[in-house]
Amino acid sequence: MRLQQAEQALAAASREHERLAAQRAEVKASLRGIGHAYHFVDLARGVRRNGQLIAADIQGHIAQIRMIAQQEGLSPSSLARIDKAERVVPKMQATIEFVSGYVRQQIAQLDLTPPVSFAMHAKLIPSYYLDRVAETRVVREGTPLHALAERLRAPLFEAGGVLSA
Repeated sequence: MRLQQAEQALAAASREHERLAAQRAEVKASLRGIGHAYHFVDLARGVRRNGQLIAADIQGHIAQIRMIAQQEGLSPSSLARIDKAERVVPKMQATIEFVSGYVRQQIAQLDLTPPVSFAMHAKLIPSYYLDRVAETRVVREGTPLHALAERLRAPLFEAGGVLSA
């Protein structure tokens, strides 16, 4: 009888461990997602992202973390830390929009032709951002970012490219 009870207890503990491990993996994925989402350039595609999209992506990850935290009955201080992170999101969005506006203004002052202006916004600035991010990563993670940056930049400076002159 005791052996059967012990086996049942072990099976229940194993199920609980698997459930908690799955939740831990979800939270870890959401935290990685926040780390990926806050970049104003999509690190996989090299395209610019606006503040509203960034904020929405981060908000989605925070909501996922909050749901798991509430399900597990985490302490009020843990929930307060999630709330604090969430309060930063609108400020981050406003900062991104301010910087984007400032960059647009600076490029507009250069009085560039529309193709050159577009190339700067859509390709050149994102490529240099990718290079900067790559410098903060280990070589294995930075190399693909450098390669993407070069793929974005190279056509601009080739013969006949918008910035070849």
